[in-house]
Amino acid sequence: MQDCLDTDSDAIDEDGPGEIDTRPSIERPITLTQAYESIGARYAHRSMRFFTRFVRSHYRMQWYHRQMCDALDEMLKGNIKRLMIFTPPQHGKTEIVSRCFPAFTLGRNPDLMFAGCSHTADLASRFNRDVQRIIDSDIYRRVFPDSQLSSKNVVSNSQGNYLRNSDAFEIVGHRGRYESVGIGGPLTGKTVDIGVIDDPVKDAVESASPVSRARLWEWYTDVFSTRLNNGSRVLLTMTRWHEDDLAGRILAAEGDKWKVLRFRALKEEGDSDEDPRMIGDALWPEKHSKESILDQKARSQRTYDALYQQRPAPSEGGIIKTDWWKLWDRLPEKFDRVLTSWDLTFKDVGTSWVVGQAWGKVGANLYMIDQVRGKWDFPESVRQIKAFRARHPEATETLIEDKANGPAAIATLRNEVSGIIPINPKGDKEARVGAISYHIESGNVYIPARATWKDEFMHECNVFPNGTNDDMVDTMSQAINRLTGSAPQLMML
Repeated sequence: MQDCLDTDSDAIDEDGPGEIDTRPSIERPITLTQAYESIGARYAHRSMRFFTRFVRSHYRMQWYHRQMCDALDEMLKGNIKRLMIFTPPQHGKTEIVSRCFPAFTLGRNPDLMFAGCSHTADLASRFNRDVQRIIDSDIYRRVFPDSQLSSKNVVSNSQGNYLRNSDAFEIVGHRGRYESVGIGGPLTGKTVDIGVIDDPVKDAVESASPVSRARLWEWYTDVFSTRLNNGSRVLLTMTRWHEDDLAGRILAAEGDKWKVLRFRALKEEGDSDEDPRMIGDALWPEKHSKESILDQKARSQRTYDALYQQRPAPSEGGIIKTDWWKLWDRLPEKFDRVLTSWDLTFKDVGTSWVVGQAWGKVGANLYMIDQVRGKWDFPESVRQIKAFRARHPEATETLIEDKANGPAAIATLRNEVSGIIPINPKGDKEARVGAISYHIESGNVYIPARATWKDEFMHECNVFPNGTNDDMVDTMSQAINRLTGSAPQLMML
């Protein structure tokens, strides 16, 4: 598939057209409005953000909409092949991704096969008709005069007519086609060059159903993905409902292949540096104020976390409460004892997390000093253990659970890293976490206030044992058990 964007090297001013020479031409005088429309059409031809503003003059574009548009431009160039965009409800994503983006794409390259998918065939067809209205508009023709639709609705193209109905349409004189599909529906014919899945989940009831989630995953793997090739590009945009939703499953299986834009209703510490807001500011305050979002939080913490902060979670596990944690901004000058702790329980590369943590103890207080986490194979895990220990030379012990990949790592490292301690845990995971939970509840356990992974760590602890992952929890309980003797579990060398 050729890149959708042409190779026109003219630079585009990020702020759009500046001053325009409106002096009338001797050959053909033009009005000020015509001059601005001409320049605007030129910008709209090359940039999603300017195209959206040009064909949707009523659209109130915010800073994060511009970031979305810029990412879509990079997708059309081929620099991004897989893109996820997460936003709270009613924050303007659909106007960009399901209406303007297909029209812009088929204007830039009218020979592409574009698939627009949503949770129902009816909604997908409505998006289809909206895209047709944009392409039919006079203002669109000023930008892309060569991309046109048949003047009549044609149910079948068997007579040589160009197809046009609420399920699909074709670009006159080109190979391009737009096909709208509801989740569960077929995608037949050509390879999909650009595929957009917008809101694949209808509501909370559907998201909570394991059967519905499994059915969606089947459709994605058995229908949608089979229409892709090496050059295909995919956009998944949704509001998160459940940690095991389509986005959650894709990220667990192949997260390293996707670029993710996550826009929270209220900015949190650790969010992207490209987010210009102050901590706690609303994403679109003119439409959804901070007060209204906090009202939603008061009504349902779980809904707030999932739909508004894009951090879906199962119900709380009840063993560790979020408000039990103490935060540190500055570590003690000296520790009584420091160790590192590792969870190496993984099956296949890229499917499970490997976690390493550094912990220190001063009197009755315990401090989580550092953490590393990745989906590494065995050789890389060994390198990470050595590098992490070198980063914390004050540590006298490195704890490695003596199960799964642990014995191999212990055998590899015992002559290279001092203080390797094999751990043979006693009891199940819940019992081990329960045994150390009173240290956290009593306010004796501190975690770093400014760590980028702090919220994810607290979330995993809060939902344990109901969460999808428990690698950070296992590593933590192993360290605290060792430092406090809460549950004797050593297997001596």
